[in-house]
Amino acid sequence: MQPKIFGMIGATVFALVFSVPSSAEESSSLAKDPILATVNGSNITKSAYDRYIATRPSAATRERRVVLDEMANRVLVLEDALKRGVDKSPEIIGQLSTLRENVLVAAGLKAVAETMPVSEEEQRKFYNERASEMAVKEYKARHILVPTEEEAKTILEELNKGADFAATAKEKSKDNAAEGGDLGWFNVKQMVKPFADAVTSLETGKLVAKPVQTEFGWHIILLEDTRETPAPTFESMKPKIKNLLQRAKLQEYVQSLRATAKVEIKPEAQEPSAAAVPVDPEGTKATEVKEVKVEAAPAEVKVTPTEVKVEVAPTPEKAEKP
Repeated sequence: MQPKIFGMIGATVFALVFSVPSSAEESSSLAKDPILATVNGSNITKSAYDRYIATRPSAATRERRVVLDEMANRVLVLEDALKRGVDKSPEIIGQLSTLRENVLVAAGLKAVAETMPVSEEEQRKFYNERASEMAVKEYKARHILVPTEEEAKTILEELNKGADFAATAKEKSKDNAAEGGDLGWFNVKQMVKPFADAVTSLETGKLVAKPVQTEFGWHIILLEDTRETPAPTFESMKPKIKNLLQRAKLQEYVQSLRATAKVEIKPEAQEPSAAAVPVDPEGTKATEVKEVKVEAAPAEVKVTPTEVKVEVAPTPEKAEKP
């Protein structure tokens, strides 16, 4: 998990990002984090620039000078916002508090995850135990859908006497008529149960013995072919398996915290249907572990600065683009 912790997270965070380093820190940090621009004496560093680009993919395609001008405008708006005291608003204070919690929770989960690596052996064991479940049988079928059982029985009789299925479907079906009722290849899990049960009971090339009723109407089904689809390879599933096992470990971690904590949700705060559902730090169900991300993209500010000092520092690479 690599949560993006830089975004539109309020005046406090921006103040930290764009703050001027002390003289003691400056000499040791400039070599590692060069200053790309200054705005009224505040520095915009290479690392701040990179974080900004990470939150705004479209900015990566623009010239560096254009992006730095945009960042400079944001700093100016920030300075003015602080002068206006917007950071003293209870609503803004609450928003900043929530965003701070999100960043810290994300960082905390990331730190814990790094102490709980998922081994290759664990991933292979998980895959091997479920590989057979991931192999599925697929079916290729056609159907004719009509609103009444009587009409469906009449059509089925015509088909049993030799009528062409595709032509009949084009003429009479309420679904997939243009394709002659062709449903293509599908997994029966995609279908409603009565339809799926009928398909799996058929032999290839056979019609159903009687119309099948579903919530959509009455179906006449023709099974054209079947095939076995092998399970995805371990390598193709590896990233998903790793993520799933990592989330499971984090869920155990969250549950261990709850086991030693006193959590009381007031009755009046609970909805009747959710009264017994414990809540994790994200407010999701405790049976789910979700990656905590702060990905709010910073708002683009395109106000042309006037009567301010904005300097773009030259860089050794002299590149217009990062």
